[in-house]
Amino acid sequence: METKKTTTKTKTARPFVLIATRSRPWTLIAGTVAAKNGDTYTLGDARMIVYFSADAHGLLGVVAGGPGRDARVSPRVDSVTVCGVELDATCTAAARAAIEAEPWR
Repeated sequence: METKKTTTKTKTARPFVLIATRSRPWTLIAGTVAAKNGDTYTLGDARMIVYFSADAHGLLGVVAGGPGRDARVSPRVDSVTVCGVELDATCTAAARAAIEAEPWR
């Protein structure tokens, strides 16, 4: 009797992260990690956090809940490569949704 092996392909979702560069003032970009090599990242579906408001409660607050009610988030681009990454933090689903809403007031 012949036995068939069944394999299940599991597609790993790429993490949605907020990255900050070493340069001052920090450049903050959020997106899905397509590739990384040392401190160089390529992000897909990327948006720049131009401004996050005080109600976000700082940089990690943006990662936890989004950029806040008075935030300024750029339109989406397909791909961006960023050098000199100093911080890489995985966003929550709530933060991702808030960033992807691209608020600009």
